[in-house]
Amino acid sequence: MTAVLSHGLSSGALAALFTVGIALAWRVVGLIDFHLPAVFVVAGYGTVSFQDLGLPLLPSAVLGVGVAAGYAALLFLLVHRPLLRRGANPDVVLIATLGLLAMAQATLGWVYGPVRRYPFSGVQTTVEVVGFRFSAADLAAIGLAILLIPALLTFLRRTSLGLSLEALSENRQLALVTGVNEPAAQVLTYALVAVFAGAAGVVSGVVAGVDPAIGVGPFLVAFGAVLVGGHQSLVRPVVAAVLLQVVVALISWQLPAQWDRTVLFTAIVATFLARRIVVRQVQRRRVMQLAAA
Repeated sequence: MTAVLSHGLSSGALAALFTVGIALAWRVVGLIDFHLPAVFVVAGYGTVSFQDLGLPLLPSAVLGVGVAAGYAALLFLLVHRPLLRRGANPDVVLIATLGLLAMAQATLGWVYGPVRRYPFSGVQTTVEVVGFRFSAADLAAIGLAILLIPALLTFLRRTSLGLSLEALSENRQLALVTGVNEPAAQVLTYALVAVFAGAAGVVSGVVAGVDPAIGVGPFLVAFGAVLVGGHQSLVRPVVAAVLLQVVVALISWQLPAQWDRTVLFTAIVATFLARRIVVRQVQRRRVMQLAAA
């Protein structure tokens, strides 16, 4: 039982990191970016590449995340930003991000080959914490989530740059009138998005290896958590990501391993539909109260 909960917590922390990136891009830029699995993978391959040059794992991981951040920011300037500036239909932008994902996967497959690469190939030690056993990668995922997510929230609420991003997410027109530099804020947003997606990609690579398509599954899980928790807040999707993974781990404990994805996406759909029903009921009550007043 404790092993199941340990797996749920570590998987939830990994999903939470990716979830923050997706929710941040949606909030500030207004973009559902299906290209983010490529950013997830670029960080993993970047880590492997720096290790091939002889660097240890930790510096390679930091540099790999940095490469992913630069890649995401540059691609935003070259592709996403021009489409958004011209007022492209959201469906067109969505299709463009899917096309970028396909191109990135093909390019990475051509450069690195189809064989899965592992940033860490040794035996991972396990540590017992309050009766739960975690691998080093599990602790890295949980530790990064505990450090990075509060740090981002503090940055958004306590710094001038962070407040400019919050202003864009709350009221874009008012933010522009007050002097917020939208292009710079959006590029910064995408760099932050890539840091979270890249951190998740590196930890995932240590556990499961890196290949061109490995980011799609974690993206769908994180995107489902954003749908459940909503993108208006960063805290609710993170809580949704952790709870979903813990609940799925507990349910999957009694089912064959091949049911994991089925259970996960069933839980996401059921929770999302329940949330929509609750939101509609609350809105209906507010309308009725206003009408009665």
